[in-house]
Amino acid sequence: ASRCASVIETLGGRSVRAQVRVSGAKNVGLAVIPALATLTGRYTLQNLPGVTDIQFELGILADLGVTVQCGPGGVVIDVPSRIGHTVPPALGQEIRA
Repeated sequence: ASRCASVIETLGGRSVRAQVRVSGAKNVGLAVIPALATLTGRYTLQNLPGVTDIQFELGILADLGVTVQCGPGGVVIDVPSRIGHTVPPALGQEIRA
């Protein structure tokens, strides 16, 4: 059985704009943060829990060349059109399975 409830596929080069409200779920944040590395643009994540795993993933994005800014409005992630592709081993080892 699939773990995904639904799949949304976009075609045609049109920009997609959406808001999803998640109430501080660590595991959702851990999935969304690396997924943003596959996109280009500026994204704001609100209500992320301040747990270590989230901080490590944000650090990995920053090391790959993504701009990460934490503030009272949430975490702003600005992904350029080209980013690095190698996770620093020290950071990669810190993520718990």
